Amino acid sequence: MKFYNEFLNVEFEIKDKIERVVSLAPDITDILDFLGLFERVVGVSAYCYRPKEARNKPKLGGYLKINMELLKSLNPQVVLTTSGVQRKVYEDLINSGFVIFTTKLANSVFDILDNIIRIGNLFSISKIAYEKTMGLLEILNKLKVDSIKAKYFAEIDLAPEITFGSNSYITHGLFILGLENIFINERQSYFFPNYEEVKLIDPDIIIYEPKAERIKKPTLDEVIQRYISIGLGELRAVKESRIILTPGDYIAHYGPSFITEVLPYIKKKLEDIL
Repeated sequence: MKFYNEFLNVEFEIKDKIERVVSLAPDITDILDFLGLFERVVGVSAYCYRPKEARNKPKLGGYLKINMELLKSLNPQVVLTTSGVQRKVYEDLINSGFVIFTTKLANSVFDILDNIIRIGNLFSISKIAYEKTMGLLEILNKLKVDSIKAKYFAEIDLAPEITFGSNSYITHGLFILGLENIFINERQSYFFPNYEEVKLIDPDIIIYEPKAERIKKPTLDEVIQRYISIGLGELRAVKESRIILTPGDYIAHYGPSFITEVLPYIKKKLEDIL
């Protein structure tokens, strides 16, 4: 079977059924599990937390640095990577003789669906992928609201905290729930927030995501104190405790779990505070 990697303008050939793969991105590992392919995963990145069994797989490293000796020992038929920040990594892997398949860094919820279909096609289970994505569309349709309920400011703790603009699947996903990002017209995907601008807009709610690997997650009171300490204590969302605190690796995760788990979680929390 031949397939084309448009991110590298390279064509590869895989002659046998794919039985051994390495996933170097959390969303890809989630997709493989979603499609019933997790038993074929022989190694993952250090940031792969879904499914929980991924924590027991050999860890190859992070987004930018891979343990090449371990990767060679795992002998994967295909190494799965994501576009964007990992470009230098998959170029090095190709030069080392590995077969690379790349998915798209999601800019919308529809990119998540597209990545599922792309991986389904790679493993010759296209019908399953189509059926699974149809199920996700049904979930999205049930979650969808017809009008904007609130404007929000969101932060993800990546030490330091970042936020996101229109070119992010998070902005699109939360819009489906009736939530409008205060930076919806900002064309960047991810960036450091301007807190003075946040004060001027005074969002209805705040969404805060702690680091996924942090064992002791912050409490709501601790998050409120943080906002007070950085000069955002007068925001209505802070004064009225209208803050959605995620468990970590939630809105920052763009695998199918973003649709099946994260969006329903945010919608329920939204109903509790509005």
